[in-house]
Amino acid sequence: MLTRRLASMVDAGLLICQIDVGDARRKIYRLTPASRDLFGYIMCFSSWASRYHFHQPSAISPTHKGCSKPFVPRVVCSHCQAPLDPRQVTFTHPNR
Repeated sequence: MLTRRLASMVDAGLLICQIDVGDARRKIYRLTPASRDLFGYIMCFSSWASRYHFHQPSAISPTHKGCSKPFVPRVVCSHCQAPLDPRQVTFTHPNR
């Protein structure tokens, strides 16, 4: 099952599969730029799932290498850095 899932992620452009130069029997999977762009979404979704789906703290704790502190992911405005509340967001079409 894992092999099929990894292959589908390679087919979708989310992973690159390379043969391990130290052991040709092994494959190494690396993230693509597309999958790196999903990082923020995955972090927020993982945090949401812990709270609302599993109803318990996550078994993993993301830690920021820059300050060595665990963090809680959140979505902020790229302009003013204020946390975003879905009720305070509107969507506009750029040509209107």
